[in-house]
Amino acid sequence: MSRIFSKKNIFLGEQLKKLRNSCNMRQDELSKILDIPPNTYRNYENYFLRPSAEILIRICGIFEISSDFLLLWDKTSYSRNFRFLSFARKADKLDAKARKKIEESIETLLGNPANKIDDAYKLDDIKVSLTENVGNNLTLLIEDKKVMSKDIASYLDVSASQISQYEKGKSLPSYENMVKLSDYFKVSIHALITGEKLIFDFQDKIFGKTILLADHFLPFEDHQILIRLMEAVLKK
Repeated sequence: MSRIFSKKNIFLGEQLKKLRNSCNMRQDELSKILDIPPNTYRNYENYFLRPSAEILIRICGIFEISSDFLLLWDKTSYSRNFRFLSFARKADKLDAKARKKIEESIETLLGNPANKIDDAYKLDDIKVSLTENVGNNLTLLIEDKKVMSKDIASYLDVSASQISQYEKGKSLPSYENMVKLSDYFKVSIHALITGEKLIFDFQDKIFGKTILLADHFLPFEDHQILIRLMEAVLKK
């Protein structure tokens, strides 16, 4: 078996390794939770295999992150850590001095990012099969944006009949096409999968903007540091 040495696959494997190590989990422990053979999981981290979309969603549920966090290697689009955002929403209700302490920590970790974040997304329970869900949401996006299926087919470099298969829930887009659809419709991959978008309404708008920047640009390890900080502040 040969490795899949594309930049995206290497990024996925490295992200999985970082997530697991950040939570002090062994590969066999995670594979048991995912209900897959240990060797299968090892192959994810070593770039031999990529998890199916169903396993990907399980991983996201375990670590409370979005699929975008694992798939979008160039970091120009969405990446979401739901646990981090959950703590941040609680911290938003603290006094200005406490929020300032968190903001300063984030700014230290961030440096001077030039980009901004508009929306935040959450992982919700998938009531129907993943394939059907993506198909339904793709149809809604096509209708909402008033685009032609043939234009999407051209953008993805697939046949029009393949788009029809996606919409009918008979075929699931590849990881690469999920990313392309995310870019095309300007939505997160998780919005494409779940159909639900959540805009976090922070009472302190400056604090909220700082939090969303951190959620987007900082690695998982830094999120863990900030979560511990917010836990400590919230306990006081």
